[in-house]
Amino acid sequence: MRSITRVAVMVCCATVGCTITEPGSPPGDPSPLFADYKSYATLDELKGRLPDRSTWQIITDSQTPPRASCPRFHDLGFIVPAEHLGHKGKVELRFINERLMATIFTPQDFRSYLDALRRSGVGVRDQGEVKIRPATQISIPLAYPTAVAWQDERFGNQVNAYIAACS
Repeated sequence: MRSITRVAVMVCCATVGCTITEPGSPPGDPSPLFADYKSYATLDELKGRLPDRSTWQIITDSQTPPRASCPRFHDLGFIVPAEHLGHKGKVELRFINERLMATIFTPQDFRSYLDALRRSGVGVRDQGEVKIRPATQISIPLAYPTAVAWQDERFGNQVNAYIAACS
């Protein structure tokens, strides 16, 4: 699917010319992520909820300046301690252009946390995705089989369009 998107974007840009929208430009209302985080929240908006930056475990911090028809792209991901539904663990927060796109929570007791999440009304499955309006995808990532991921699919589509056109 990603290759089809890439070809479509490249053909569009080659034939009519285009500028890719900067990933992180909110297309509508924010979508719920882990705990009460919301997509498109800025780092400044979340500052009061996060521990001191010196304690963050930075996993990615890469920046690409704007060029030609491609906007800037700042990918910042870090891990901080977290608690949700009475379960301690760590959460990875993924920001693109200073806006929150996705979260991945790794609880200390995964099975117990899944039970609590299901009791809270989030019917996450061992395989596949669950969707919450307006645009949240919740899944257990293959790369992190003891974690639960939340992502705004609209934001993910913006990132994929950027990658297809600008990589």
